[in-house]
Amino acid sequence: MQKKPATLPTISISDLQQHNSQFDAWVSYKGKVYNITQYLDYHPGGLKILLDVAGKDCTALVLKYHKWVNVEQLLAACHIGNLPDELQNDDDEYIPENDIEELVPITCSPSLSTDIAAKAMALLSLESSDDL
Repeated sequence: MQKKPATLPTISISDLQQHNSQFDAWVSYKGKVYNITQYLDYHPGGLKILLDVAGKDCTALVLKYHKWVNVEQLLAACHIGNLPDELQNDDDEYIPENDIEELVPITCSPSLSTDIAAKAMALLSLESSDDL
């Protein structure tokens, strides 16, 4: 397995938008781009809600339903690049142009969420392991 380069590439919005399927899903969150394809089946809120934001910015959705979740840590192994500097925004009140009102709210018990997140982290750490 190849190690990630020290400097990640800049990914354009048009490149991000091309990765919008169950088999190739990227999202941006606070200006960082993540390949969440392998995480899709582990999301406590289900596959559909992530596919609805695949190829788009998910910042507002995450902040609306999971403000307490450390996305950067949870998906660190999935971080593949960054949006251009002019689209960077670390503001916790950042609301992108995506219409998130039509999306179904994520509901699950805290214990279920913790259990699934732990399994997802284990899977993601295996992917980034040099032992594979």
